[in-house]
Amino acid sequence: MISIILAITFLIFSYNEMMPRVSYIKAMDIYL
Repeated sequence: MISIILAITFLIFSYNEMMPRVSYIKAMDIYL
């Protein structure tokens, strides 16, 4: 469980570097 959460957060951080906010919203939509 923890490793999955860390992987998701890492992906969100890497996406934020490329496209801020928009990618974060998309990731949240996919996760929820």
